[in-house]
Amino acid sequence: KGLSPGINFQEFLAWFAQRLRQGSFMTEAQRLQGLAEKYGMRKDVLSHLKETFDGCARESGEQISEQDFSRILHGAMKVPPDMTLPPRRVATFWTEICRSSGG
Repeated sequence: KGLSPGINFQEFLAWFAQRLRQGSFMTEAQRLQGLAEKYGMRKDVLSHLKETFDGCARESGEQISEQDFSRILHGAMKVPPDMTLPPRRVATFWTEICRSSGG
């Protein structure tokens, strides 16, 4: 099917409304602000979590491993460098998130 030579206002409006709902016109800062509001977090905390997650994901693809998850969790919970979370607790959290995401 070829491209239409033009569109009417209703076609434009339908396309625009769909893109708006999808957040296609939002900046990254606006997306982060929306996520912060949705999850009841301060934007700076969410930004830090995203930067940490993205750093781990860049190293291993789009998804993180359980080891990456542990590293992110330690940072998010501000665990001092000389301490660690109990491995069983990290494993329990990892299992929870994998089950809830279907992974």
